[in-house]
Amino acid sequence: MKWIHVAAAGAGCQPAYMAKEGSLSSYQRSARGPQSLALLVLLAFLGTVAAADAKGPSAQLIATVAAAEGHINAGEHAAAYDLLLPLEEEGQAVPRYNLALGVAALALRHDDIALRAFRRLEATDPERAVVRFGLAQALYQSGELDEAEERFRAIAQTAASEKDRAAAQNYLKRIAGERRADRRYNVNLGLAVGYDSNANFATADNEYLGLPIRPEDVKQDTAFAEARADLGISHRFSDDRQLRAKLAASYRSNPDAPFVDQGVAGLELAYGYRLGAWRGAVVADYQQRWLDNTEYREEIGGELRFDRALPRGWLFGVVGRAARLDFNAPRYILQDANRYLLALSADHRDWWRKGSVTRLTLFGGGDEVSRFGSPYGNRRFGARSGVSLPLAGKTRFSAEVLYSWIRYDNARGFLGERRVDHLGFAQLALEIPGRLWHGATLVPRLRYIRSSSSVDLYDYDRLEATLFLVQSL
Repeated sequence: MKWIHVAAAGAGCQPAYMAKEGSLSSYQRSARGPQSLALLVLLAFLGTVAAADAKGPSAQLIATVAAAEGHINAGEHAAAYDLLLPLEEEGQAVPRYNLALGVAALALRHDDIALRAFRRLEATDPERAVVRFGLAQALYQSGELDEAEERFRAIAQTAASEKDRAAAQNYLKRIAGERRADRRYNVNLGLAVGYDSNANFATADNEYLGLPIRPEDVKQDTAFAEARADLGISHRFSDDRQLRAKLAASYRSNPDAPFVDQGVAGLELAYGYRLGAWRGAVVADYQQRWLDNTEYREEIGGELRFDRALPRGWLFGVVGRAARLDFNAPRYILQDANRYLLALSADHRDWWRKGSVTRLTLFGGGDEVSRFGSPYGNRRFGARSGVSLPLAGKTRFSAEVLYSWIRYDNARGFLGERRVDHLGFAQLALEIPGRLWHGATLVPRLRYIRSSSSVDLYDYDRLEATLFLVQSL
């Protein structure tokens, strides 16, 4: 049996115990998620453990492991993982089972499961090359850089094969690079031009119930230009703790609708941590908005975020948010509110094709108004779904849809009508990096918004076409 190499980030430094097709991949951690990888092992080792296992494990377990090995050979790591994980209690004492589970879990970035499997292998055969390297790989992918560095250093010093030593040195260089990058800075500058069919989110009617509507409250189309900038700073205190800060600002000019020229400035602080198989973050943020060069809205809020890897390649997430909204202009102060939201998300990678990301989010919450008699208190529920796909080169295509149902608590402010809104949103976009010059990304985007309300005054639609140019420094 052979283990087929899927993607080797560290190609060129292959341990001697691996077949010619590939290596134990040098996985480089990134915010965009895992790369596919596989562990390639000598037939001699698998023959040895298979013979040792034959006396103890059940026929069902042996057949399941064999089937899983076939899936791994075909690059179907998710199928192998789904076969093996339910049998962990029975198979945990069987080296052949632990090896197959460790390989599949490494490929799918179920790092806690992979680490568990390779630690069991270490307990039975700590000096075998595949066990030493697999365990070091699992530690590295789990973010346990201190122990991973210690084990890779031992492999680099004592391994019998020159290729083993070279592969370990490759990982040591990566770890050293990550330690130098404990503090990182990122600057993005952006310019955009486009067309907006309804810059003020307004009805197309000139009157309501026989009463005239102010011109600035009637649908207005316009071309627009936008500038934006953001600065990100991150500092890693340890493998499990990180602090991130982001400062962002933007300004949008609407020549045919200057009364909705808008500026935004904000600061976000996030403290990330790991608790076993869970990753979490505590977030605090502040944002100030200006409308027509006048202070419009101030928001201060906080979030708790958690996510965890699940079987079949899924990532489950939970986000809870609370925020205070204060409107500065007298016209809008009835909208002052405390906002509460809860969202549940499920992400899947490599579903449509390698490198793809699919996400489904369900959310609910509402606004508790702070002004007596305000009609803007509400309850809202909805769903959001999106997919991102790699295209030729480094280009990516993304599509997203959203539906939200919003019911307002008080009818008195809407001329006796009970207001219920149905909000729909759809967006298509491309990210095209590197076509103009280094660090530049073109982002053409098309979005459509439709609001259908039981109060006709709040019916509107909006089509927006934008071309962004983003320069990363």
